[in-house]
Amino acid sequence: MNKVSMMDAAKAMGRINQFIGVRQLKVMGDGCRGPEAAYFKDKIVEMAGIIDAMPVSYETDEQGMKAVVQLHYFLNGWDWYITEKDVDSDGKGQIQAFGFADSGEGFGPELGYISIKEIVRCGAELDLHWTPCTLRQIKEKAA
Repeated sequence: MNKVSMMDAAKAMGRINQFIGVRQLKVMGDGCRGPEAAYFKDKIVEMAGIIDAMPVSYETDEQGMKAVVQLHYFLNGWDWYITEKDVDSDGKGQIQAFGFADSGEGFGPELGYISIKEIVRCGAELDLHWTPCTLRQIKEKAA
């Protein structure tokens, strides 16, 4: 395994900062300077690679329930499963994503557009241990 430098981790952090909340970014940044620095630097670079390679708006339209969930966010019984990121054509940063939102109970599951800015502002955390799977697999688990 290659050692990830602090410079590589810092560059990757700049690419993922719109996808991770301030508190989680701080913990990861602090982790890069602690005894588990190698783990955190590797994880930051890994997450940047996943985000960079994600399909952009409308690329998975024809895949339907076979679309792969690339990112998972969670907060207080809510889960957001993201299949596409915004193309950021206006240069204002990550505005929306497409995926599946599940409140667990109450509102029920819904497929549609999700504001990553809003969910991370509310404190949702990016699941750093997520294993990609299809929307169909997520919906089957939720049923």
